[in-house]
Amino acid sequence: MGNKVSQTNDSQEVDVQESGVQHLDSALLNSLLKGRTTGRSIIWATDNYKHFGAGYKFKNQITAELITGENGGIIKPRVLKDQEGQKSRTKKHAEVFTPSWVCDYTNSILDDKIKDLPWQEYVQKT
Repeated sequence: MGNKVSQTNDSQEVDVQESGVQHLDSALLNSLLKGRTTGRSIIWATDNYKHFGAGYKFKNQITAELITGENGGIIKPRVLKDQEGQKSRTKKHAEVFTPSWVCDYTNSILDDKIKDLPWQEYVQKT
């Protein structure tokens, strides 16, 4: 069960499927939500979600329960977020924008080298 979001300005469609990932393998979603440096769940690091209630404040950890089921679709790719919000995050948190072609190129190199690994080992290596 995923959520589909359309970007109307250039007819791109972006699928946000946290619930689908959880349905396939909840351990995979939990692994993706884990910070590689702390070993704990990543945090929201913004108050943009606090209107959703408890668990959505700046320093709260993001858990599968907060972004799946009825809460699916809360997470949006950066490209779908408003420009002013992007500029604010870039300035306030030193968030850096990486062009999608750079990400695609890097991912394709990694995929070629480790594509046959089980997902658990793949996630640890990336």
